[in-house]
Amino acid sequence: MVLGRKFKRSKRLGSKVNMVESTGNFYGLGTIRSREILKSCAILGIPESHVHIFNDSSLPDSPVADWPISKIQDIILPVIYYLQPHSVITFDDYGVSGHKNHIAISKALRYVNFFYTFIRAFSLESCPLYRKYTSIIDLPLSFMVSDHMAVVSPLGFIRGLRAMLSHRSQMEWFRYLYILFSRYMLINTLQEIHHHGNYLWSSAAMETGKQQSK
Repeated sequence: MVLGRKFKRSKRLGSKVNMVESTGNFYGLGTIRSREILKSCAILGIPESHVHIFNDSSLPDSPVADWPISKIQDIILPVIYYLQPHSVITFDDYGVSGHKNHIAISKALRYVNFFYTFIRAFSLESCPLYRKYTSIIDLPLSFMVSDHMAVVSPLGFIRGLRAMLSHRSQMEWFRYLYILFSRYMLINTLQEIHHHGNYLWSSAAMETGKQQSK
C-alpha cells in the first residue's frame, strides 16, 4: 500500500511491473484481500497476470509474526529467477512501520543482487515519525538526503488514493489519517541494496525456479 507511487511512475516510463504478494489473511480475510489487491493493482495499471499472490500457512499475515526467512526465499526467488527483472524493490530493515512481515521480506531479499548480479535491488526507505506525517513538506529534505526519489503528480495522487480505498477491508480510521498526512502518499525514496556477504539460495528455490523457467 506504500509503493503505489513508485509502481505507477515505473509504468509511465514504460517498465513492466510485477508484484509478489501474500493473501493478507489477517482476520481470515485472505480471499477478500486477494480481490482487493488485484483491484488496487488494476487501478495502478498493473495487469492481473503480473500479480503473483501466494497463500502459505507458515507465513501468517500478522504484525507480530516472525516469518521464516528461508520460506520467503523459496517463494519469491523462483519468481525473480523466472521473470529476470532489471530491478527489485522491497522494504528496508524497519519495514516502514516496524511490521515484522515487512522486515522479514527485507531480510529475505537482502542478498538478491549477490546471487543475481544483473539485478539492481532497492529498498523503500523508512523515515522517522516526525517526517512520516508531514506530507509534501518533507519533499526538500527527501531531495537532499536521498539518491533515488519518486514524487507523485496530482493525477497520480488521485489514482493512488483510489488504489488505497480499494483495500476496503483494511480501511480503519488510522488509514484515513495516513492518506491525508503521510508523505508516502506523495513521496517514495529508495536506497540501493548492496550485498554484505555470501548468499546461499536454498535447493528448493533453485529447483522450483528451474521448473518455472521451462
